[in-house]
Amino acid sequence: MPFSNHQTNTMEEQAESPGGTGSAENAGSAGNASPAENASPMENASPAENTAPDCPSAGNFFRAIAETVEGVRQMCDKPSLDLLRDKEGKLDFSAMEPRDREFMARLVKVAELDPDVLKRVAIMRHKLNNGIKLTRTEASELLEQLKCKGFYLTDLDISGYEFGELDLTDAFFGGGYYARYATVRGDNRQIRMHVGRDNDETGMYVGGDNIQHGKIVGGRNFQGGMRTGRSNIQPGMTVFACNHQSQMEIGWSNVQDGMKVGENNDQNRTKVGIDNIQNRMKVGWDNDQEGMEVGGNNIQYEREIGGRDNRKGMKVGGKDCRGEKDPGGTSGKDGGGG
Repeated sequence: MPFSNHQTNTMEEQAESPGGTGSAENAGSAGNASPAENASPMENASPAENTAPDCPSAGNFFRAIAETVEGVRQMCDKPSLDLLRDKEGKLDFSAMEPRDREFMARLVKVAELDPDVLKRVAIMRHKLNNGIKLTRTEASELLEQLKCKGFYLTDLDISGYEFGELDLTDAFFGGGYYARYATVRGDNRQIRMHVGRDNDETGMYVGGDNIQHGKIVGGRNFQGGMRTGRSNIQPGMTVFACNHQSQMEIGWSNVQDGMKVGENNDQNRTKVGIDNIQNRMKVGWDNDQEGMEVGGNNIQYEREIGGRDNRKGMKVGGKDCRGEKDPGGTSGKDGGGG
């Protein structure tokens, strides 16, 4: 909120908290053996760094809450915008990251008429700092209304909750992001979102498009059993470990041009309503698409697979287009998604 500067929990402690990396316990990292070392597609990629930007203008409010329980009590006892002011008495957040400025502007605007929002936000931060899951009401206020996108040294667990639309474009999570069996009735936007550890959206339902252009996942990506009403749009997405997307149900197209997976790519028994587009996809280890069903065209030009390419029992309703060279005109389709 940014949930950032002086987080006292170590990342190791966060991993042991509820919603930590114990999620998706039945899916391992990727086995013990790997193909040739030079097959890795991650040579030019950089994981999300677990360092918070220096935001001096956030000032007394966040430092007090992060460092002492007394700071939380002070904000809860007497919530006031005065605790957000700099030494000159100004509400100036220009030194903050762009993602944090929008949140702070919204927080200040709401606090002008509802100062208790400062108390609620203080409690939310204290809970996240200590690995305590937010309630559905807290998560909705923080993400949908206040548009908080800076969780620099904490996990966020919204598993099982329902939202209208979620916009986490450019959001930053130093820990993990957990939305197991969550529901988003509209679009789920995560363009350029950074996740330092695991991203777990197992069983998630998205009524519109799942939009994750350029998303970076520093650990494993769990989206097995995920369902989308429209397209799954992930061009340029980077997953440093395994990509678990088995038994997904995609209403329209699956767009993964230029996607990079450091270890195994598991898309067994995934169903795609229209086209499956994976040009220039790079997989460090095995690519498993056994029993995958594609209603339209399967377009997979110029891929780089470090291990085996398993397509046993794959069904394609249209053309099955594969090869070392893309003839052109096959990229950028998304089945009409936004």
